[in-house]
Amino acid sequence: MKLINDDFSRLKYLRINPGAEQTIVLLHGYGANAFDLSSLAQIDAQNYTWIFVQAPLSPPELGGIGFSWFELRLSQLDEWMRDPQFKDIVSWAPPELSERSEQLLKLFQSLGLNPKETHVGGFSQGAMLATEVALNSGFSPKSLSVFSGAYINKSAWKRGKLELKKVFQSHGEQDPVLPFKLAEKLQNSIFHSIESSKWQPFQGGHEIPRQVLKSWAEFLG
Repeated sequence: MKLINDDFSRLKYLRINPGAEQTIVLLHGYGANAFDLSSLAQIDAQNYTWIFVQAPLSPPELGGIGFSWFELRLSQLDEWMRDPQFKDIVSWAPPELSERSEQLLKLFQSLGLNPKETHVGGFSQGAMLATEVALNSGFSPKSLSVFSGAYINKSAWKRGKLELKKVFQSHGEQDPVLPFKLAEKLQNSIFHSIESSKWQPFQGGHEIPRQVLKSWAEFLG
């Protein structure tokens, strides 16, 4: 499998099973690449076209082998996580967030994606960007899937939740990277009121375990 360059969006992506009626777009987490989530296509490689997008940034701390959607200062993130109310992180809107969202919309345009037939999701930092796209870009996908994500950009996301009809969220109760309570805050503040919302807590860390994939496959149905 090779990455495909899209000149219009200036993004690279991996595509599996082109030509299906519905498309699933997945965004990897901080430090990973487009191949990181590609094994998820095994849950249904026949009925969906799978698009795995690679983030455009390669911060020096990742040694040239990992990619990032937006700048992430780990020391600042650690400080924010010490606040049990998460006031700073939920109001945080990374400067690059809107730019990355616009790039993805250009990619969707290049690919001719219809929002009514497109599922958008991501893991960790990719889940944050996927949520931004679904709630704050004007592209309202068929569903949103949030694996080990976080609640940020509070004011914009609260306004956008009325357009989203279907969401899947999973999070490990022992997640050492993004606390479970922060995921609960996203669920209780945004997702619980969405028409079709599946909340999947699990015993585990910063990961997508087998039982979550099984529930997700049923959700996509």
